Amino acid sequence: MKDQTQPLTSQTETKTEPTTKTEPETKTEPKVETKAEPKAGDKPVVPETYADFKVPDGFTLNKEAVEAALPVFKELGLTQEQAQKLVDVQTKREAELAKSGQGDYVAMRQGWRDEVLADTSLSAGGKVKPEVLQTIGRAIDGINNPKLAAEFRQVMDTTGVGDNPAFVRAFFAMAQQLTEGRPTTGKGPSELGQKAPDSKPQSIAAAMYPNLK
Repeated sequence: MKDQTQPLTSQTETKTEPTTKTEPETKTEPKVETKAEPKAGDKPVVPETYADFKVPDGFTLNKEAVEAALPVFKELGLTQEQAQKLVDVQTKREAELAKSGQGDYVAMRQGWRDEVLADTSLSAGGKVKPEVLQTIGRAIDGINNPKLAAEFRQVMDTTGVGDNPAFVRAFFAMAQQLTEGRPTTGKGPSELGQKAPDSKPQSIAAAMYPNLK
């Protein structure tokens, strides 16, 4: 027999609806492609053929030197970037040497000019005497070959030897002997030119020693 004292609610069955569990929404971030970092064991990529190396403006690589260096670069396993660094070091060194050498060359030529201008036998008033320049110029033109004369003047200017005081003194002395005329004796025409066509020629001794009796 059921207990009548229990409340009604306890006697009736109550149905409960099953609850559904909702998962929180998750946002998916876009994938970003990243370059794989080189591993410690990866070998550097040595190109089959090295590309042209970059050099400063106005600088030209020696073709023979580059061809000789390329096999060495490959043997050492250098990448394009590593080989370029070596080329940069070499070009910088050559540029510094060229700049230093050019400065020494200019200073040397200026010293030569100063010595020529200080020589009173060659210069006056801070300039080379006109007669010196004219005499040397006539000697050069006296070779009767305009092309050779122009090339000779160019060589003197390019090498700087035209500024060297020893060269200027020696060339001026030789030019004086080549260009200056010799004084005449004033004794009249040669006796050999006054002889009759049918006269006998002088002996060698008489020709060499006309005063010999």
